[in-house]
Amino acid sequence: MKEVAVIGIPGADGGELLRGYFETRNPKLKATELHAYLYDRVAVDKCLDGGIEFVDTIPKAQTGKILKWELKKLSNESQLIMKNGSDSNMNKI
Repeated sequence: MKEVAVIGIPGADGGELLRGYFETRNPKLKATELHAYLYDRVAVDKCLDGGIEFVDTIPKAQTGKILKWELKKLSNESQLIMKNGSDSNMNKI
């Protein structure tokens, strides 16, 4: 992994689910492998049940701070794509 960012996305029950955005050096890494790795090592409520998405770069400000609002925007776009029947860009578990 090069970098990781995690945000909360709306869950079906009105709560939030965690979604992870991963900038990886290994293009062969699959979301299912990463999910299985995390499941054995972190608490159940931190297992990224909102999905795992691989991105080319994590959006950051000039100061190096992760722009979570940009990730929220990506998340909303992914939600719209999934509702329209095409989820080719989303590696959701």
